[in-house]
Amino acid sequence: MRALVVEDELAVQRLLVRSLIQQGFQCDTATDGNEAEQRASKVRYDVVITDLKMPNRHGHALAVYLLTLKSRPAIIVHTGVVEPKLAKDLLARGVDDIVFKPFDFHLLAIKAKALAERRLAPGDGLQKQPVARKGESPSTAPENVPVRIPISLASIESRLSGLSRILPISSAGLDVYNMTRTDAWETSQIAAAIQRDATLAAEVLQLANSAFYNTSGQRVVQLERAVVQIGQKRIGEVALATNALASLAHGLVPWMNVGLTWKRSMAAGLAVEMLIAEGKYQQNEQGLLLSAIMHPLGRVIMGTLYPKQYDAMVEACQAKHETLFKQERAMFAINHAEATALLLASWGIPADIHLPLKHLFADSTSLGKVPEATSKKVELLRLAITLGNVAIGEWETWDSVEVPSDALLRKLDGKFITGIIRRIKSEIEQLAVARKDRPGASKPHPPTPASHPLKELAYCDFSGSSLDFLGETISSMGVKLVKYTPEDLNDGKAGVLVNCVGIAPHRFAERAGRAARQTLTIVTEAERVEKYGDYGQVLALPISYGRLRAVCLEAPQGIMQPQ
Repeated sequence: MRALVVEDELAVQRLLVRSLIQQGFQCDTATDGNEAEQRASKVRYDVVITDLKMPNRHGHALAVYLLTLKSRPAIIVHTGVVEPKLAKDLLARGVDDIVFKPFDFHLLAIKAKALAERRLAPGDGLQKQPVARKGESPSTAPENVPVRIPISLASIESRLSGLSRILPISSAGLDVYNMTRTDAWETSQIAAAIQRDATLAAEVLQLANSAFYNTSGQRVVQLERAVVQIGQKRIGEVALATNALASLAHGLVPWMNVGLTWKRSMAAGLAVEMLIAEGKYQQNEQGLLLSAIMHPLGRVIMGTLYPKQYDAMVEACQAKHETLFKQERAMFAINHAEATALLLASWGIPADIHLPLKHLFADSTSLGKVPEATSKKVELLRLAITLGNVAIGEWETWDSVEVPSDALLRKLDGKFITGIIRRIKSEIEQLAVARKDRPGASKPHPPTPASHPLKELAYCDFSGSSLDFLGETISSMGVKLVKYTPEDLNDGKAGVLVNCVGIAPHRFAERAGRAARQTLTIVTEAERVEKYGDYGQVLALPISYGRLRAVCLEAPQGIMQPQ
């Protein structure tokens, strides 16, 4: 691999070259942007490492030029000037990493190697792979088609190291979090730390005045009282998470609905608090609130680091009715929740705090291998996210629709869950109004209006769960459910959508009879799809909201009311 080091300080230049050679690079050098551009116009480099502030032509102009090359190198900018706007601009343009002085030369060389290896395949995650003609092995096939190659963990960590320095998280948020990790600080000192950041102070006061934290209804105007109201034990997680949320800005990730992201964060946080307050889960609360509020920010992180890839994935989701999660899993070595955990780790947050995020999307086999305390937190986090999403009732077409596990739902009373959803809905509406009216606050996107008229859909719930999450989700589409009983299906009712989540096919057959075969639309888990095939169309969970909505809207209209 070949690297170009652009640095006017000869001592730094020599140390960089030495470290790169140790990683297997052949190195060229330049002392300013003009010399570097001349070299890069004649030689194809795998990596260019450039200082930002140099004579004749600075590193920003050089980086912009390098990005225009047909086969551009990986670009690492290093600088002693911490300028967030400039760094954001470079990352948005496509620069692979920004490193701030002083830095570790050996670590920088390792990052450069990882970036160079990734760029051996195109940076958009696509690589040409041979396709065999009849009688040929794939290795000798002359034709090529694009095949998606996952972007490596090393590449993500490399880019993330630059983002973690420029993401607008104030030192006040981190300080408050660290202060609440011990009992050494007074309430007044914690309030004073919050006061250093006006945006953070406004977010904390807003939460302290919500109905959940302020049952008396007396307005809280002093930060000290807000700390007491929320609880000194929780205020650290609240401060760090809401500080991160406050940094969301429209245009940072163009395809993302910032208002909806904010609502989902706050709704999941409120759901966690309500589940803990119920009394059964207090031993599992450490880190759960932070994980709940931070859970959607991973897509902000990944969308900022890989804008072109996300533009392509969002377009594919809309065209194919796929979930964005499915696209992400094919594109990246880690999911967006794991990216959030990596960011928290880079801020010095202990691993046990963000473990629920790391395992948020783990399958049942993987989750069974982690300690029971961690798996319980993951289950609660998933439930809190689902409750929040159902309460808000706003969706993107690429969202994943799924339901909590039967085992968890059996532990909770249906009326209790319904009550949580109702409270979250009310709280979020009030918080959104207060946030919108706050001076200087960015205005959240309005909900996306339904693009279809209200319609009726014949629906039967076989699941027997304490709360029908699937039915709640479909209702949020503007669809009125006409409820059928399992016995109605025995009469040969056709065109009914049936919730069979958690129900074995033989149990369904016993109650539904054979009259309904080939006439129903069954929704069930992926592993049961084949066994339900005799009854008609089968939809596997998780499913994209867009796909589920399309099926519901295409179902027959004006079905006869059940007897």
